[in-house]
Amino acid sequence: MKLKSQLIFTLIIFITISIRINSQSFTWLGTLGGDESEAFAVSNDGSIVVGESKNSNDEDRAFRWTVSGGMQTLSGTSNIESMASSISSDGTIIVGTTEDEFGTEKAFRWTETNSLEYLTQLGGDPFIESDAQGISADGSRIVGQIQNTSGEYRGFIWAESFGMKELDVLIGGDSTSLVNSIDGDGSLLVGWSSDENYNQRPVDWRDYISNAMPIPVISGNGVAEAISENGTYAVGRIIMNGNEMHGFRWHKVPPGYWDPEVDLGFLSGITNPEVCYALDVSDDGLVVGFTTGQNPNGIVAFLWGQINTLTNVMYDLNVVYSNLINQSGYLLQANAITPDGRFIVGQGYRPSLQRYEAFLLDRGEPTSVNESNLALDKYSLEQNYPNPFNPSTTISFSIPNESFVSLKIFNSLGEEVEELVNETKPAGKYSIDFNASELTSGVYFYRLRTKGPEINSEQGIIQTRKMILVK
Repeated sequence: MKLKSQLIFTLIIFITISIRINSQSFTWLGTLGGDESEAFAVSNDGSIVVGESKNSNDEDRAFRWTVSGGMQTLSGTSNIESMASSISSDGTIIVGTTEDEFGTEKAFRWTETNSLEYLTQLGGDPFIESDAQGISADGSRIVGQIQNTSGEYRGFIWAESFGMKELDVLIGGDSTSLVNSIDGDGSLLVGWSSDENYNQRPVDWRDYISNAMPIPVISGNGVAEAISENGTYAVGRIIMNGNEMHGFRWHKVPPGYWDPEVDLGFLSGITNPEVCYALDVSDDGLVVGFTTGQNPNGIVAFLWGQINTLTNVMYDLNVVYSNLINQSGYLLQANAITPDGRFIVGQGYRPSLQRYEAFLLDRGEPTSVNESNLALDKYSLEQNYPNPFNPSTTISFSIPNESFVSLKIFNSLGEEVEELVNETKPAGKYSIDFNASELTSGVYFYRLRTKGPEINSEQGIIQTRKMILVK
């Protein structure tokens, strides 16, 4: 089976260990009786984790882990090779890839009610291969890759209403593409498409039409791995300087353009770094993945972003949460993070058991976390609530110092429709009510610009989020 992170380790058995300090906790999730497991996705509340594990016969099986039941083989996959790659926000729908009785890889959808069912195949051909990678927040849309009737591998989107839809590739490019991720409302997809030189290029699909995302090199390989649930951020990787793999984050601004990409860099103090894979991103732009680090495997799981700081910084999760991990092992890669940035899942190594194992990290309630290894100041813009809304919603933001604050609303064309704040405010947390009764249904963006005395940038700090008005 193809692992989402494209790393395969040889690994060993089953036991769940959880360490809790204050509101934070760390849990090794065990295995299905074999010598390896890896977590690929987690529900928004952290109660359900999915991924892939070896069983006692050294066979790959999709797993579903819950707090009460531990790790269990996903029902319907006990006798077939399988992996679970993504999960709906509430944890009720799981997608992934399995092999049928003929050894053909098939994308599947799983629910507690209907158990496992294959997605509709193009042309009804039972021997066509497919691979499910991502799912929208409500579980109504699924994305991945499928082999079409011409034998080409293309990205797809699937829904009950229209079935399997093959997506296009870049104009003038090769015939291959793959969709890795989909935003919460199912309107924006990201992945890659091959160009005329057979290089992979980061791509998004809007209205099911492919668009090349900006990259810092004219030619070269790159992939968009994930998009945040609110559709504001995307992350991926690009080969730079010959053979260095760099992680990148893109930020979408009105009316839907990607800002120039941001190179995540590497951990400070690491000599000759070669690898940084950005694998997932939260709604406020926190990035997780793996990078060159100091342990016997040579890689470590990282968290990158404005984490109680004024600038983006990359942190080794093993250092920041050493009190939770407590020398029980070390974290190698972080594969997914929840939209609020609280829960992180991935794979680590446990020396005492000599095996690689899935983990769940709970960073605690966003309002109560006290991460003593990090700085304490943060400008933050929260997701509006409720969202979608009709006709009113609340927008909250925080500023650590007295600052000039501008809060504006834009439509999908980038036109300003309302200004909610335009004044200097003292440090604190603010909640602003926004009434859209005079606006039409659609996607809108709200942008916060803050300029405090300690900020050198002329523009200040700019943060943008998406909201949906439904009438």
